[in-house]
Amino acid sequence: MASDDHGDNPWTRPSVFLSIAFLVLALIAGTVALIRTHPGAAAAVPSASAPAVTPTGVRPSPTSSTTPRSRSTTPTVTALPDQTVPVTAPPATWITVETLSLPTSPLYGPKINDGTVMAGYQHSPTGALFATTDNRGRFALVRNWKTATLSAVADTPGRAAFLVLRKADGVVVPTPGEFTQLAGFTLLSYTPAEAVVQFLNMGSDGSLVVTVDTVVWQDNDWKVLLPPSGDPPPGTQAQSAAGFVPWKDNR
Repeated sequence: MASDDHGDNPWTRPSVFLSIAFLVLALIAGTVALIRTHPGAAAAVPSASAPAVTPTGVRPSPTSSTTPRSRSTTPTVTALPDQTVPVTAPPATWITVETLSLPTSPLYGPKINDGTVMAGYQHSPTGALFATTDNRGRFALVRNWKTATLSAVADTPGRAAFLVLRKADGVVVPTPGEFTQLAGFTLLSYTPAEAVVQFLNMGSDGSLVVTVDTVVWQDNDWKVLLPPSGDPPPGTQAQSAAGFVPWKDNR
């Protein structure tokens, strides 16, 4: 009987094939385990939670925490004080400045009174009344009349003209009884921008003179408005005090 040529070849035996297959599987498993446990392997594989790298020169988009808050464009409205037009004499503390009796009030003004400047009046009809009364000629009589004028009179061509006229008059020293004193008023018109006041003035001889003065709201205060000529409006004679609210210094 002929012999089997493959009978003595160990590589053709089934047991050899099974051993080789087992060895290959063991090598593959060992390689996988080595990759998973090697210290440098994790650094080579990017993590799913790693932050994205921003290219050089590219600024990241702002997030909600860095985005500036939008500012409101709605203007702030400041409420005005009581805008009731006075029809009775407001309470006042009277002072004398260059022979003139002038009213003052802690509520209506002036907030500033240093003998030259009287300023800081309430933005109201009564505040306008106090400002007009206090400044209807006082700025022309005080010794430092230029400073007083620049403070009390609205910045207009009328003020510039008045400064020229007043400079030509030189020093004015009023004497008691020379000028008329306040005896009453009527507020002819009022808006938050302008007020027109009619005054009743009494001379030392009892004569009555009516004058009209205007103030405007400028630089956060009431300022006297002079005509373009720079001359204050002239007064007219009155026969009685009818139609005026009595208001005078009773000291």
